[in-house]
Amino acid sequence: MKYLYKGIAVLIASLLLLTGCENQSPSSSAPTATTTTESTTTTTAGVTDPTSPPTTSSIPTTEPSGQEPGVTDPNTNPTGTQPAPTKVISAEQGKNYLIVRPVVNHPGVVGMDAHYEISVSDKMQNVFASDDYTLKTDTASVKISGNVVTVPWSVRSAGKPVTVTAQLKKESLKAGSFTFTFQQFSKQPTFADDFNALDKDMWELFYTEKGSRWGEIKDGNLVFRLEKEGDTLFEMQTKGFAQAYGCFSARIDMPKSGQANAAFWMKTDDGVRYIKNPDMPSASGGEIDIVEYFPTWGNQRLSTALHYYAWHPNYIRSEGNDKVSVAGNIKDGYHVYSVVWTPKAIYWYFDDQVISSYTGEGVAEGSGPMNLLLQLNPEYPEKDENGNTKPGWGGIYDGTGFPYEMKTDWVKAWALA
Repeated sequence: MKYLYKGIAVLIASLLLLTGCENQSPSSSAPTATTTTESTTTTTAGVTDPTSPPTTSSIPTTEPSGQEPGVTDPNTNPTGTQPAPTKVISAEQGKNYLIVRPVVNHPGVVGMDAHYEISVSDKMQNVFASDDYTLKTDTASVKISGNVVTVPWSVRSAGKPVTVTAQLKKESLKAGSFTFTFQQFSKQPTFADDFNALDKDMWELFYTEKGSRWGEIKDGNLVFRLEKEGDTLFEMQTKGFAQAYGCFSARIDMPKSGQANAAFWMKTDDGVRYIKNPDMPSASGGEIDIVEYFPTWGNQRLSTALHYYAWHPNYIRSEGNDKVSVAGNIKDGYHVYSVVWTPKAIYWYFDDQVISSYTGEGVAEGSGPMNLLLQLNPEYPEKDENGNTKPGWGGIYDGTGFPYEMKTDWVKAWALA
């Protein structure tokens, strides 16, 4: 009897084992990339509802949880790979990452501070805004405001180099620097007249064929004054002084009204070569217009220019701009008008601000010297073939604004050292 009971037990165990195998899902034997979800159907234990979805999804997950199909989360990596790590540079690698340069690397005017606008970029030519970086310098007396570096005359005249360093604010290891070296000038002026008297050993008339006149000395100024229409020009040039290269300056109170060309300029004498003309060596004079100004232009416009291969009309070349804008009011009193002329470049200044520069073929080594000139030249009306008044350089003449008055406090020159 006990063998009967043992046989029945074995049979029941076998039936139970067979029933379990039939209820096992065939897909469960192979691992898949699936998402398990809870069934929302209600079932009775041990009985599967054939209308309910399977409790295990066989569709691989391709969308993030909570993401609409077809919409990619920008914060995810669609390739499924990890992004490449940002390259970290060392302090040694970063110190020359930035390219730091002055927009115009100019010499500055003798006796005045020099201002340099700084440009910062990288080797991929990306230019950074001044808010993106900080500037610092190795010289305490050099001032920095935004991207403008101001170097005092005392520092420049001492001949000490000044290094300016830029550093990115958000990536502090990325930096760069520029070292200024400064043009030196003679310690004493090579020419100076404070106009305490009219010294005709230092000056002579120019354009005498046009009726040029001497100015008058008043309160330590050389005064040119046109009282009425028909008055002839004032034009004086240095006598016994001519110089190639250097810094040339004049402190002038320009006329406030009228149609007259007030000018401080330079020129070679006849037969003196400024720069060799390859086509016609005899026509090789030169002229540098440090400033020309008409009151009718307003209070912020002036003209600067270079003329070379002069004086033959078929060969003369001109470089310049008669619409130079200045940061200041020309009519509000005295200003210093200067040019610094070197064998490689010419720089024009309004007070201590560089306003124009030239580095083309019209400047070279070996130039002959130039005289200095002061001028107030009225521009009277001319008629065209129809009898209409032709506009002049200063505009349409209207005959108002007299007297026209130009006052010069001093004229000085320094040689390159």
